Amino acid sequence: MRSRVRSTMKWSGAVLTVLLLVVWVGSGWWHFSLKCNEGGGICNLEAGQLVVLWLHPTEEWSGLPAARLERRSGDFNWGFFGRRLPIVRRGLVLYVVGVPIWSLALAAVVPSAWLWYRDRRRAPGLCNKCGYDLRGNASGVCPECGSPPPCGEAPTELKVES
Repeated sequence: MRSRVRSTMKWSGAVLTVLLLVVWVGSGWWHFSLKCNEGGGICNLEAGQLVVLWLHPTEEWSGLPAARLERRSGDFNWGFFGRRLPIVRRGLVLYVVGVPIWSLALAAVVPSAWLWYRDRRRAPGLCNKCGYDLRGNASGVCPECGSPPPCGEAPTELKVES
């Protein structure tokens, strides 16, 4: 059961990383906007960033479609940003937060890569913990790290020719 969960997590992380990288590159050519009617917020994917805008107190964005996709041109934005913009005329405050999509991809790839690294298979005859060559070791215990052989595996015998 545990290996199934780990396998699902590492494959999900790999797929999520690829999708985020595709969205990151695609956001250089396309601008996507999604309006949240209940929360008074807008999410934009543009110029390599996920930009979230919301009003306080919550007020609906009138006149904007629920979702739109349009072509754009321009440079990528590589950094984080956050702004608080008062709208004096209405007594509202607009909050804007930008997160680069590459940072989300990095946050997905690090744990996924760690799981892939941890689950790599060792060649037969090597210690599962440290990779020390156990061929010819009659004790059954790794002399390098002290770990026993995996369950069901007998220590290898030394073959002495006479």
